[in-house]
Amino acid sequence: MNAEEYKPQPIPKRDSSMRTHSVHISPDRQSALPWEQDFAEILLQSSPASDAALSQAQRIQPAPGEKRAVFSEMRQITRKDVTCIGNPSKVFYMQARLMEHFTDDYSEQVSFSFYYPYYQLMGYGQLRTYFTWRTQVRMGNIRETSVSYVFVYIYELLACIGADSPQDALDKLVTFWRVYRALDRTIDKYVLQWMKDFHIYYPLRESFAEFTAREGLQEYYPRVFAYRCGRENSFALYSSFSKYDIRKSIFYTEKTMGIIGDCFYFLLTELRKMCRDKKKVFEDFVFYPMRRETDWKPFAGALFYPFLEQEDRVVELSRREAYTCTGGRWTYHSVILTDGGRSLIGYIMKEMESTLRERLHFRYKLRPSLDMCDGKILKRLRLMDISLPEVISQGVDAFLALRNRRVVRVDAASVYRIREESLETQNKLIVPEEAEPVEEIPAPVSFTPAAEVEGDAWQMFYTSLTETEVAALTAAVNGQNVKAIADGRGIMLEVLLDGINEKAMDAVGDTVLQLDDTVAVYEEYREKLMELVGC
Repeated sequence: MNAEEYKPQPIPKRDSSMRTHSVHISPDRQSALPWEQDFAEILLQSSPASDAALSQAQRIQPAPGEKRAVFSEMRQITRKDVTCIGNPSKVFYMQARLMEHFTDDYSEQVSFSFYYPYYQLMGYGQLRTYFTWRTQVRMGNIRETSVSYVFVYIYELLACIGADSPQDALDKLVTFWRVYRALDRTIDKYVLQWMKDFHIYYPLRESFAEFTAREGLQEYYPRVFAYRCGRENSFALYSSFSKYDIRKSIFYTEKTMGIIGDCFYFLLTELRKMCRDKKKVFEDFVFYPMRRETDWKPFAGALFYPFLEQEDRVVELSRREAYTCTGGRWTYHSVILTDGGRSLIGYIMKEMESTLRERLHFRYKLRPSLDMCDGKILKRLRLMDISLPEVISQGVDAFLALRNRRVVRVDAASVYRIREESLETQNKLIVPEEAEPVEEIPAPVSFTPAAEVEGDAWQMFYTSLTETEVAALTAAVNGQNVKAIADGRGIMLEVLLDGINEKAMDAVGDTVLQLDDTVAVYEEYREKLMELVGC
């Protein structure tokens, strides 16, 4: 360390308190970190009565102790191998191997925050804090800590540090992720990608498809599994990226969720068949295939040193996503989930729900619009003679007819017995003719229109509304933009209107709002609603 990088500090007065300061150093200065020099420079202030020269810097030996000696040995790795200079990934891997079985029981907690964190950036207290936390994690006691410590532990598992094999490392990663994501979901974005990378970079006992099926993770990887998903997972997978999340609809309940999921798979199968007949693939309307192979690095976004010698091979995750290793260099081609694809699935989901609501006599209607679809995609489908509204409407009808069909099987040996019993029953039903009975006419059932319901019922309806529902109802009465209110509150327009209509149905026996191209109030209730909202 030269004089420009380090300045002597005067010793404070006796009544001054000593303070520790955290130092953030970039990875490319790893060999010159201040705490790895194991010395301190002091400056004695001169006596007020003299102009004596300042004292020279003095070297202070570190306090004896096994842990401090281990940390010192770990830091020296960067000095013994010149290939570590400017290569923090290799520094981390070599140090991690040295510290693989290190344990600690530090009683203090020192926080740590750094991008691409690793041991070389930690001070003494931070190292002890981390290895104490890691010791507890390996014992099954996973506690919340600084997220930088969490990523250091994950980086270790990516390099199979603390694991018997790549499969063991992956199992440990999945176990840790499932527990820690309940404390901090920020790790999802990275860990989910790295679990896929595990199956590309390392030789494992099961395929990525088998792994995700066993762990129930397929919906997190739509690009991989959308092309071949079946009845058991197609609805969950497509719902995970659809622009219209039908799972948040008032129509989606425990009673209807099975019908909705099966109906979507039925429609998906029909669309796949129609595209296949035209020598096309339906999923290519949802995902955009990459035209060129692109360089790929395992565990992007992590400090990972590619220590394992790779054989030439091709890893195919799906018909549209494959990774090729040639001479140690990885390339891949895949697909991109487009905004138009998300909108296409959103429309299919919404149109399907609208038709199901009508066929199952659900009390609230839904009015989807083709405008939510990308015009270019619709044009390509029309050139194939595929009209989505017609395909979906006819598909839902075919699904319901198939679902309601009853299959009756009769034992041929029992046909004669059944015929004899039917003749006997027929004879018993024949009675002598008598005078024609007089038909009783039931008394008419009285019905009170919602417009004539007592004022208390309307007031009960109004007071049951939330603040957002009141704002939406007021806007509808005044002909204003209700969708803007829904968007501003982060609520789907259909869900907002369903909530209002459901409360109106409970209180006054009818719905009050309708959704066609715009939100409108039923005219017979406009005057009553204007009184409620104070117009």
